[in-house]
Amino acid sequence: MKEMLFQLRWSRQNYAGDYYIVMNNNDTVQLCSALLCAMIISTSALQLALLRRLFHRSGHVTKQRA
Repeated sequence: MKEMLFQLRWSRQNYAGDYYIVMNNNDTVQLCSALLCAMIISTSALQLALLRRLFHRSGHVTKQRA
């Protein structure tokens, strides 16, 4: 019984610390997710711009048929 009460007290003392650790991890994960989303969007925009430039035909010379 004495050991069980000791474990209960120890668990209650660490509850607040564990809560702040979890909240800090949540903030870190949210920040990393936002940064990764921004990186994916910017990479997609860059790829789209490069593909449009690759297939742009404004200066393309065509042969005339005889």
